[in-house]
Parts: sequence; C-alpha cells; structure tokens
Amino acid sequence: MDSKLAPLYENFLYAQADFAHKNGLPGFLSTVYDSKGSYRQMGVPEIAAQPVDRSDVAVGFATAMAMLIDRRIGAIWLNNFYNFPGVLTQTGAVESVGSDGYADIFTADGKGMTILASTGGVVSEVELYLKNNFVPGTDITMYDRFVQLLDSKYEQMMEMRENQTIYTPTKPYPLPAENQITVETKELPSSDSSVNLNDYLQPGHLHGKNVSSLGYSVLIDDVRSGGILEFEFSIPVSGDQWAFRGTYLSKGINISEMNYLVVSIPADSKPHLFDIELKRDDTRLATARINTTQEGVISEDGLWKTIVVEINPDIVTKTYSCNYIAVAIHNPANLPSNFRPYGREGVICLNNILITKEHPFLEQIDTSEIVPVVEGGNEIVQYWSPSHGNLDIIEDNNRDVIRISNTYGAPGWRGGYISPTDISGYGIMVIKVRNISGKPNSFYIELKNEQDNILGKKRRINLPSDFEWHIISINIPWLISKPANYLAISDPECSFELSSIAFIKN
Repeated sequence: MDSKLAPLYENFLYAQADFAHKNGLPGFLSTVYDSKGSYRQMGVPEIAAQPVDRSDVAVGFATAMAMLIDRRIGAIWLNNFYNFPGVLTQTGAVESVGSDGYADIFTADGKGMTILASTGGVVSEVELYLKNNFVPGTDITMYDRFVQLLDSKYEQMMEMRENQTIYTPTKPYPLPAENQITVETKELPSSDSSVNLNDYLQPGHLHGKNVSSLGYSVLIDDVRSGGILEFEFSIPVSGDQWAFRGTYLSKGINISEMNYLVVSIPADSKPHLFDIELKRDDTRLATARINTTQEGVISEDGLWKTIVVEINPDIVTKTYSCNYIAVAIHNPANLPSNFRPYGREGVICLNNILITKEHPFLEQIDTSEIVPVVEGGNEIVQYWSPSHGNLDIIEDNNRDVIRISNTYGAPGWRGGYISPTDISGYGIMVIKVRNISGKPNSFYIELKNEQDNILGKKRRINLPSDFEWHIISINIPWLISKPANYLAISDPECSFELSSIAFIKN
C-alpha cells in the first residue's frame, strides 16, 4: 500500500464493497466452495478477466485482502459476515453463504487467512526482513528492490492502458446494506432428460497424472466448452501404475435421476477399459466403466461409435450436484488379458458425454440382456484375471459379464488375481449373478489374500432355476487386516453368468 499500486488495490476494494452493497451480500466474492458445496469460479462479472460461474455468494476469507487494504473497512465487512445468521457455527464460520444455502465445507485457508489478516498480517515482519537484507551481489536492500518491482509493474499496466488516468473513488467505501439476502436452502433443480457434459467442460484446469495433451509432452489448457475431451496416457513401468485426467464443469448438474451415461468414442478405438467418474469435487457420485470393444451405434460417417453404460448415482446426489468429470485408467497389470497390451499407453477421446434418464436405443436392444446396476464400490470382476483352473470361461465384452461353465460335469475351479482391494471398511459383499442353465444351480466363491481366505471360508451361492439376475449379499467378517487380491470360483453345478462383485458399508 506504500507503492504506486495502492490506488489499484483501493479501486479493487471499492468494486467489491460496491457490488456486495448493491446486491445485499453479507461479504465479498472469491473463488470458493459455494452454498451447494461445489468449487466455483466467482467474482464481480464486470471486472473479471474470465467468465464467472456465480456472483451471488459471500465468502468469508475474501475480506482478508480488504483488511490489508483498509483495516477499518475490512473489519466492518468481516464483522458483518460473521454476524450474518447461520454463518458462525460451533466449529467456526462456514466457507460461504448464498441465498440458496450455506457451504458445508471448512478449509484451512478459510480460517487461517482471515485470522492472519485480522491480526495485521505479517507486513511489518516482512518489511523488517527486506530492509535488513541486500539483493545478492548488490548494495541495494531487498526492500528497495521490491518497491522497484512494484513500481515497474505499475508502469507496465499504465503502458497497457496507454497512460489513461486512473480514477479513484471520491466517496467513502460502501458499507453492508441494510437489507441483505435471505437464505432459503433449496433442493437441486431437476435436470433435463438428457445433458451433454461436453457443453460444460471448463478450461483452465490442468488436472492429471501420467497424461498429456495430444501432440505435447505435458498437459496444456486444451479443454473447451462444447469440445472433445481427449488426451494421451502413458503409465511408466515403475512408479504410479495408473493415470487420470479431470476438469471442472462450468455448471453444477443434478444427476440424481439419471440412469445412463452415453458416450461417443472413435469407431477405430484400441481396446481400452477405463472409468468415467462423475464427481462433486473429490466426492465420487457415479462411475461408468467404458469398454471400447463393446458393440455400439456407429455414426453415419462411420467415424464414431456410441456406447451406453448404466449408472447408479450415489444417494448424496440428491443433495449435491456434479461439477467435475474425471477419466481414470487403472493398473495395466490388473486388466483382463485382451486389454493388457493397450493398457500402458494410448489415446482417450470422448465426444458427446451424455447423462440421460432414458436409454437412447432401448428399441434396438433385448431388454432381457440388460444387466441391472447394484449399489457398491470397489467393483472387482472387471479387473479379474481368471488365468488359473479348469472351468470354461467366456468374457462377454458387449455386456461386461463373464460366463462360467462346467463342461465336464466334475468338480472344477477358476481363479485369478484382482487389483489389491482394501475391504476392511465394508460390511457386505454384493454379488450380481444369474443362472442360465434352466435348473437349480450353485457354486462356491472365495476372496483371498494370496493363500489366506479373508472371508474365513468358501461361501456357497445358491441360484434358482430362472434366468433372472439376482443380487446376493455376503457379510464380511470384522477385523480384516489384509487387502483382497485373489478371487476364486469353484464347483458350479451348471453354467451361470457373473456381472460384478462390489462392497457396501452395511
């Protein structure tokens, strides 16, 4: 505030205070978790360098900057925010508040920045250090050099605006309005029957691991609204054996009533198996496993193949919207054999990622072949490598099921490794299976860590003679200390289909 930049900061504070006063906000704006718990780009639209997601939410730590610009004005606005109904809780102030509710997230910067600013910050300590130390190799103090840098930044900005005069406010800073917003927590608005997530891809988020933009060695800002989500992945032979690419959506979308994810991929895609994760920031709301070898609907020009995957949104989607999409590529060593040669590197290209309430091609499929979705996490069948044993096995990639047969009519088994899966926090193992023999059937299942049966013993599964899908639940013992890494099926009386094995808390 002792540099030439001071008037610009004063104008910034005036713009924030003026906007908050005119719109009845109890505090200022800043990019933050909004009143629905979604991370949103927020700011005063008229002075924002990029389009903002919201401008109707007051943020606690946005006053930290204000207190360093004008201590008295900043303190008045902070006091107003803290005294706004519902903001202060037993565990501290909420992150933000809007007319549609309160943020349910507490962050370290939301508390630390505000406390630091309200106690004067570390301006005097930094100034003392800079004045008592010199720029290496010179007799100029760091403080004088710092002021030079600030002044040069001012000159650069003035040059960009062709030395037009900078006007500063002549009136006092606006104070909180008498009539401020009223908070009414609202349910998420219903979405249309179909939403194209590509329309809401938000640029500027270079989130990823072991991935790069096409034609580059690193990620660049190549995501665009209405564009294609595409990238290259390369999983090294050592280190982290997975890859992901993610980006925020410019709009929070209610997916609680959605049943299908529909995505178009290049018709000549290599065999890849990966997950599309629909998230609320770090919370996964729904997952769609994409098998590029699955049959689909080919576009008229023959360039694209559209496939449909059923999803089962988590119960939290009734409260939280989806604001983030990620593509997760898992350990190549744990992929089924036909995907393994392409599991370490390749290109993922996703066009028209739709979430829908109705199946778009229902009239073209045999509804009896549809595999039902079941609750649960850490699904293991899709990453099972059943390479041991003598039972006949057929992988139906079009329907993502495994058919197991006992051709010889004698006792037999089939087993193989799965991705190491920690199931210690789960209470129930859920198996999705159907009998296809037309007569009573049964088989045994074992979940192991190497030779140790972590379920305690073989568990017998009995199936009626119908051809329906059944959801079988098995209680998981307490005090499991080792991750599951091996699945075995033994002694089936007849043929059956296995779709998934997942885990739920209780």
